[in-house]
Amino acid sequence: MRIKPTVLLILIFFTRISGQENFLLHSPQKIKQFADFLFCDKDYLRAAEEYEKLFSISKVDSFLFLSSLAYSLSRNYNSAASGFSRISDLSLKPDAKFEFYKIKFIQEDFENFLSGEKDSDMKAEEQSLKRYLKLKGIFSLMHNETLNEEVILNTFQTDEVETIQKFFGFKKNPGIKSEVAAGLLSALIPGTGKIYTENFADGLMAFLSTGIFSYLSYSNFKAGHNFRGWLFAGLGGLFYAGNIYGSIASAQIFNAKLNIDFENSLKIFLEEKKYFSPDYGLCK
Repeated sequence: MRIKPTVLLILIFFTRISGQENFLLHSPQKIKQFADFLFCDKDYLRAAEEYEKLFSISKVDSFLFLSSLAYSLSRNYNSAASGFSRISDLSLKPDAKFEFYKIKFIQEDFENFLSGEKDSDMKAEEQSLKRYLKLKGIFSLMHNETLNEEVILNTFQTDEVETIQKFFGFKKNPGIKSEVAAGLLSALIPGTGKIYTENFADGLMAFLSTGIFSYLSYSNFKAGHNFRGWLFAGLGGLFYAGNIYGSIASAQIFNAKLNIDFENSLKIFLEEKKYFSPDYGLCK
């Protein structure tokens, strides 16, 4: 069967239109618009893949930067660090280097993180260096390094200083409880070591249990029931020894909780501040 010329022309027309539409949908401009949409919709992994397409087409470092940033926000840190380290555009290098060292901080690769202080590419731009020094200050707080409070505070903005001062206050006076003091207190008066470590319920229980067994032992000896007297004396002795050991353990737990709470507060602060990454102005 022969196809009429008119039908053939219509088929050719629609084939060309379809091809043109397909080309437009996959043009760099459309890919960029789609990638930006995904990024601002917080679909970071798909956004990273779209930006990678643009970089493979154009070899423009700004697309590699955006791809790496999206990988970082999706917590795909190895891909992000690899991308940031490949950026050669001098205008992007300081920010790329900061983002690279930020990732090393998050990954707790502190040896690589600390090498950033000597990185001339990052130091070439004042704001990138300042952001890095903020992270360095937090690192010092986390790892009990010798702290120069004034120097560290000068790197932070006014609205951040009060929070950082609170962290310094904890480091100066963490409020830890002495394990020796807790043990001695409970040796003198059962339960007081736990009360000292703010474990009030256990402290009261230790005081009552030791006191009750001591009383039962005394009253049975007085009544001539020697076996029961020794039985309650032994149980009372076990509770007494356990009360001392428990008070020392309570001090250790109290101090560990202080450190965990401090580290969690630092982490929450960093996450709220996005680890001091700037707003790159992609989403308005």
